[in-house]
Amino acid sequence: MDTTQYKLSLPSSTATFRANRYKPRHRIPTHAGTPGLVLVCAHGIPGVKEMYEPILLRLFAHDEHNRLAGSPLQIIEAWSVDAPEDRDSDTMTYAHALAALRQSIFLSHVDAYGGMHRVILIGWGDGANACLLSSDFFPPEDPSPYEGMVLVDPAIYDEGDAPPAPVHSELEWDSPDDARVYLSSHKPWAKWDTWMREIFVVRIGTSRYTLNH
Repeated sequence: MDTTQYKLSLPSSTATFRANRYKPRHRIPTHAGTPGLVLVCAHGIPGVKEMYEPILLRLFAHDEHNRLAGSPLQIIEAWSVDAPEDRDSDTMTYAHALAALRQSIFLSHVDAYGGMHRVILIGWGDGANACLLSSDFFPPEDPSPYEGMVLVDPAIYDEGDAPPAPVHSELEWDSPDDARVYLSSHKPWAKWDTWMREIFVVRIGTSRYTLNH
């Protein structure tokens, strides 16, 4: 799949966030008026946006199989979004980033096809909560900006309770191999798919990693 990287600004803030845009290769262009899906992926903590790449590759392959079998609905593209680059970033700030991405990029892209492309949010862990909260940044009288949401293991709080403030722990390794040994034997990383854990190691390298938990 083809990947394009973006660095975007959060509206009314100095904070920035990064997003990757993924498109399937060798795909026959979808003509205007043909319905399609645009996926937006939000990760949990700890995590990085690139961890969705193995999943998206499999989804694109499955989608291509369905297309060849005559299915009219295709995945046009997918986005994976990191939380804003701010030590004090929280779930609501992440939700703001998802809404900003929908407003700044998808609005013209989706409407160019007559509004037929459907935006689907996919959230894991705290990213699932951010998906739900992102709708708060759209006027209540407007139509829903999303066709649907897929929520995986969302964090659940008692009614009326605020989400707990993140606790920061710093982890540092002398080499990527040291990071692999540590992560493969400690939760939550030990339960991750090996490919996804390797992506995480490559992305953080040997630099100090701040864990929010």
